[in-house]
Order: sequence, then C-alpha cells, then structure tokens
Amino acid sequence: MHCQDDENTGVKNAGLKNAVEDYIEYGQDIPLCHHSTETAILRVLSDILQAVDRGDFAALVLLDLSAAFDTVDHEILIQRLQLTQSIHCSVLQWFRSYLLGRTQHVCRGSARSSAVHLVCGVPQGSVIGPILFILYMADLVALIESLGLSPHLYADDTQIYGSCTPSHVDMFLSEVTNCVAAVADWMQSNRLQLSDNKTEFVWCTTDRRQHRLSIVGPTIGFLVRLQPLRFIIQTALEILMMMMMMMMICHSATQIMLTLVVNI
Repeated sequence: MHCQDDENTGVKNAGLKNAVEDYIEYGQDIPLCHHSTETAILRVLSDILQAVDRGDFAALVLLDLSAAFDTVDHEILIQRLQLTQSIHCSVLQWFRSYLLGRTQHVCRGSARSSAVHLVCGVPQGSVIGPILFILYMADLVALIESLGLSPHLYADDTQIYGSCTPSHVDMFLSEVTNCVAAVADWMQSNRLQLSDNKTEFVWCTTDRRQHRLSIVGPTIGFLVRLQPLRFIIQTALEILMMMMMMMMICHSATQIMLTLVVNI
C-alpha cells in the first residue's frame, strides 16, 4: 500500500486496515470482529477432524513463546511492515512514532529507577499490540506453508498441523521435524524465544487406530503425546463452554454496572 504524505488520521488507519485485511485473507485469525479464540479452536479442530475422518493420522505442534510480546524487535517490525505489508510514507512514520523512543522505569513506593530506552516489545493491553505481533509473525506463516504444513496463529498462540496416511508416517515425521527446526531458526533470527520444554507435539487419531502409531515425535526434544480423537474433542468443547460462561458473566456484570450508573 503506497501513499502520499498526509497527516489525515483516516489515511493512517487505512494503512493498518489494509495490512490487517490482507492478513485475514491469508487465512489467520486475529483479534478483530468475528475472529476470536473460539474461531481459532474450531478452525484447527475442523481440519484435524477432516483428516482423521479420511483415515489419516493428524499431528499438531503447539508452540510456546516466552514473553512473546516483550521480545518483538522494533527495527525488524518496521522493516516487516515496509517490505512484507508494503506500508510506506506517513503511515510508516506513524508506526515509527508509536514504537520508537519509548522508555521504561520501575517504581516501588517513593523509589524510582532510572529510565531505559526500549528497543523491543509492543505495548500490552493496547488494541494495536496483538495486531502488530501478528504482522511481525507474517513471514513465519509463509515459511511453514512452504514446508508442506498448515499454520494457524491467534495473537501469540501458534499451531502447526498436518496429516498423513498410515503408510507414510516416517516421511511425514521427517517433514514435521524439518519444519520445526526451520521455525526454531526463524524464531531465533527474529529475537523470539521458543520454549522447548513447553512446546508439545500431539498425534491425533481414533481409539481403534492408535495402536498402529508409536509415540514418537520430532527429534527436537519436545513433549510428545498420543491423544484419542474423543479426548481432543472433549477438551475443545470444555474450553469453548468455559469461554461462553465467562462471556455470560462479563455481560451480566456489565449490565449491572450500567444499571447502577443510570440510577446514580
């Protein structure tokens, strides 16, 4: 998206909107209208169910990043917005102004530390923070797809999944190992820290077929699990129900607060 220098806020917002819409078309869920943790779970679960229904073995890699939002390198993010998302001119300068020149200090009682300049991290709790992190990870999506597997991202949650026929398990496992190794290298080169001891590799199959699959995973040192499909569906449903309960509680609390405000 090329633009002429213009300080109009609409132009700046259009730059972000175009970049986000392009990424939605790329097949990722991000924290916007009609995209949520529920749609992220349903998307991955649906693809796994279809693979198992065909008689394939499905595999899921759950990546865990340490302090993901705090380790986003500002200069790399600016370059990615410019080169990958084609954001230029005043829109790019707006991002520079938003990200660069931030300072941080610690207060305890009346004591206050000296301020330090931040060279990484996107502001947590902000509306734009998760979107910037997803755009920072855009090149990772293309990398995973180029290696024959499917990625899915929601904020800092990243999943890699795929499937194979029972006769091609060894070949598929080699592809997953190569993909995970490439992802780990990409993470390191982009200043992101992958937690090996929390990243999981999960085989997904039915109860009848699980005896045909040995509990092996990528030779990277991740935790490996073999999960029956019924357990995966049950877990997903429990998570969705818990989310719905939390939404109902928050909605009720909001209604009560609005009633109190009106009556004051």
